[in-house]
Amino acid sequence: MTPWSWYDSVELGGGLLHNALPHWLGILQRVLGGELQAAVGETRTIRERAPFVPDIHDFRLRGALRPTPEEAEQLEWRACDSDSGFTALLRIGTRDDERPAQVSISATGHPAVWPPHRWRFQEAFDTIRAGAGWTTIPT
Repeated sequence: MTPWSWYDSVELGGGLLHNALPHWLGILQRVLGGELQAAVGETRTIRERAPFVPDIHDFRLRGALRPTPEEAEQLEWRACDSDSGFTALLRIGTRDDERPAQVSISATGHPAVWPPHRWRFQEAFDTIRAGAGWTTIPT
């Protein structure tokens, strides 16, 4: 059971949209050579509450500090209101102004769902999928 951290709170800046998406947009804009032109999507909150384990600030340590179910019963539980998954469809400019890229991102936020994160780029001639590796598939 993954413990609660600031990452589970919108007020404290948590969630994938606040943390992962800005980095991914920066990468996409740099690789494609243009700016974000349009976006649509939805977010998901995977869990509603989680046990609080004191002294976790670095959310990457949550996995190493998971309480057992018996330990979790003895802990304080806190609400989780941040998005822990999202799907977005983006239109991003490219170096060719006449041919923007369409990028779909699926970030599950849950390691039990495979694949946990996937990007898919669509352009007039090719689709590139990014996940475990890069593959170009002619359309």
